[in-house]
Amino acid sequence: MGVKCTVPKGDTVRSHIRKKMIDQIHFRKDWEEKGIKPPTVFCRDKATEICFHLFDKFELIPQRIRASIEEGIYISYFNPKNNYTLSIEVYNDLEVSTLVNDNNQKKIVKSQEINDLSFDNIMCYFND
Repeated sequence: MGVKCTVPKGDTVRSHIRKKMIDQIHFRKDWEEKGIKPPTVFCRDKATEICFHLFDKFELIPQRIRASIEEGIYISYFNPKNNYTLSIEVYNDLEVSTLVNDNNQKKIVKSQEINDLSFDNIMCYFND
């Protein structure tokens, strides 16, 4: 009989988000040449905290995480049930803004600044 190893699903997802997505963010050289600042360590930590929170509370896994031309990190989630995208910008000053887009009608459904991981309201629109 083989040894049964169990790794909690949440730990695997968290590890993937941090090590394979956030820690691997590529910052474009041409942005640096234009004076745009890459994501700071604090910004990466805030983005990680947000991703973990959305996973723990809403069981969401990011579709994409990348550096933002707005000097921070862009995170996106996709809802296949309504074809909505939740976009999150975590800026180097640690402000957080969100946007829910209806991909069918090509329009913004809701935008909101986020404080203290208060995503409940924006999630109502994303899951509508």
